[in-house]
Amino acid sequence: MQSNMTFNYDSKPIITVMNDIDNKGRQGGIDLQPPYQRGFVWEDDFKNKLIYSIIRQFPIGAITLRVNDGIREVVDGQQRLTTIYNFMYREFVISGVYAKKIIEYIVEYMSETSEENYTVSQDKNFGKLKKKLSNKTGARFKYSDLPEKIKRNFAVYNISFTNISDASNTEIREFFRFLQNQERLRAGEIIKSFPSTLLESFLYKIDNLDLFLSKIGFKSNERHDFDKHFYSVIGLLSTKINYGVTDKTVMDFASTISQPFKNEDLVNTMVENINKLTANDTIKDGIISFANVRSTKYLLLILAFDFIDIENGLSNKLENLSILNAKFSVFNSAIDGRETAEFLDYDKQVIDELRKITLISKGSHTFKSVKDKMKMLAYYMENFKDKDTIPYQDCH
Repeated sequence: MQSNMTFNYDSKPIITVMNDIDNKGRQGGIDLQPPYQRGFVWEDDFKNKLIYSIIRQFPIGAITLRVNDGIREVVDGQQRLTTIYNFMYREFVISGVYAKKIIEYIVEYMSETSEENYTVSQDKNFGKLKKKLSNKTGARFKYSDLPEKIKRNFAVYNISFTNISDASNTEIREFFRFLQNQERLRAGEIIKSFPSTLLESFLYKIDNLDLFLSKIGFKSNERHDFDKHFYSVIGLLSTKINYGVTDKTVMDFASTISQPFKNEDLVNTMVENINKLTANDTIKDGIISFANVRSTKYLLLILAFDFIDIENGLSNKLENLSILNAKFSVFNSAIDGRETAEFLDYDKQVIDELRKITLISKGSHTFKSVKDKMKMLAYYMENFKDKDTIPYQDCH
């Protein structure tokens, strides 16, 4: 059946959009939560970065609305609009590294701009905000704490809209399902848009990232997650963060790292070996059939440490990594007897060593601890022969 859906585009300042949200249910109002909306909620880290983007006048992407009997329903952009509304009217507090970055930007901006009949000294909030940079417990602020000039800039920031008209309930639900990952992707884009400039330079050195991810079995619908894991590995290699830290710790690291940093040569080696693996025509797509985040991070580390001969027999080594990664899951199984069945007739030392490797997936672990475990894993990638495998310890 032919669709009658039509699209038009406009933009409005934030202050107007917020008034439209207050007028929910009235002609021209905006409904943030129509029945088909899901409950996905951004973490505070994403919210902080959205506010940073607006204050810096960075683009935040278009909001998609459905015009339905004069009422506008949010199809895509719920979290962005909710975050802005809560910041302006419900005293959402900005904290952590981005509170500091925002205040530092405001201090610089205010010192470089001036207007007739307006000086920094006349704005009582400016001095109070600047003092928050020296707070021992870290910088925190609300919208009401901002200087009047910054509030005004924030209020007149233009948000772009895509408006859908003449869409049936069935059509809009189908369209919503098509866009349902956009809020999550938008969060990932906000993360990538400014804190990781340096780390992105290493990411861009990968000749064909999509092909690499395809070969190692990293699912294409998780592409936006790879950057985060890549950065976490760089964080470990630089000894700035441990293995197994939270996403927030990874992104805080990404926003503060500068060159030169410790073990930068290991990061370059990792990228070089990624390119060699990708260019190897003997490596088929999905060669790590039991792929997950664990196998991906383990492989990145082994490539960084250059623990395997990547020029010879690489296909067999990656297949062994796939087999080993599947066996690693047994150590986390609550099913009685599963470990015994999986490793029947295996040398006990082999079992113990494989278990030690998986321990880095629990808790936080230092550079040295991870390096030792990856050296052991590299040995098994090159020498794993099922029940006939000789323990790592016997060869070292």
